[in-house]
Amino acid sequence: MSDRVTKLREEMQEMDTQFSFKVAKYKQELEEQRLKIEKNKLDRQIEDAVRAEESRALKLILGELKLRQQLIEAEAKLAITEQASKLRDMSANRAMIEAKLASRATDEKLGNVVLTEKQYTDKPFSKGVLTISDRRIELNGPIMFGSAKYVAERIHYYNNQSAKPIFIVIDSSPGGSGMEGFHILQAMKNSQAPVHVVVKRFAASMAAIITTLADESYAYPNAIILHHQGSSYLAGNTTMQKEQLERFKEMSARLVGEVAKKIGITEEQFVKRMYSNRSTGDWDLFADKAVKQRWVGHVVNEIRETAIRTRPVKKTIRPMIFAPRMQNTEIAPQVAVSPAMERYEVKLEEQVDDQGHR
Repeated sequence: MSDRVTKLREEMQEMDTQFSFKVAKYKQELEEQRLKIEKNKLDRQIEDAVRAEESRALKLILGELKLRQQLIEAEAKLAITEQASKLRDMSANRAMIEAKLASRATDEKLGNVVLTEKQYTDKPFSKGVLTISDRRIELNGPIMFGSAKYVAERIHYYNNQSAKPIFIVIDSSPGGSGMEGFHILQAMKNSQAPVHVVVKRFAASMAAIITTLADESYAYPNAIILHHQGSSYLAGNTTMQKEQLERFKEMSARLVGEVAKKIGITEEQFVKRMYSNRSTGDWDLFADKAVKQRWVGHVVNEIRETAIRTRPVKKTIRPMIFAPRMQNTEIAPQVAVSPAMERYEVKLEEQVDDQGHR
């Protein structure tokens, strides 16, 4: 009995031992599982912490980058603003400079132009002063082919404008064609507006006839008026020359004879006086003496050229009356002339024929 009990006790003890071992082993396994779970939990916490730290770092980096971006944008905006301000200043300065240049150009243009009203008077001569309007016609240089058309067309034009006085202004003319002179005198006679002839320096031959036969004529006291017999070149046989001479005498009677008639003597008496004053027949007088001979109507002390309303610009061509056109300007120096003189200068240009003769 005791042996069986002892054996049972041993079996129970062994079972307790095995149970304890199994419990211990289970506890160990549980502990290992718990530790593994704890380790995994800790790993996750570490990972979460790392991720959180990385996120914070990333956020800091992103924040820094955003801040730097904002700073760059601010600097760019500032630079753009400064540049825009500079551009505005430059634009303003340019506009100011352009305005000044435009103002200066305008001032120069205005300074080159007379802006007052033009003067047109029915009585242009008063107290020794002659006022010439822009209804003026220049008659300078030789009176040759084209001169009459030039003068007559302008007389017609001014007549079509109004009946205010017209002025034929002679600075210097040696005279010229009788036929051209007839045309000019006829245009003067037919003009409804009075035609006043003005001599500033020199009027000879046909120019002197035009001056004397004008209804109203004026000259500076030191201007020279020169009358002489007409001259011509006869050609052909005796009969032909006789016919030409008769025709020339008729022309002289219609020109020189009319001058003589106006001053109250005959043509023969006038010619005789020409040669009594000079052997060549070229009778010239200063205007203050010519007025006494009735060659000119009035001596003027002052001529007011109201037609000159833009600043004169110098034009140069070579002398045209007494010197041929030359390439060497040292021999034939250039001189300033009016547009009317240029008209004559072109017609007097020296030419060379087919054989090379000048």
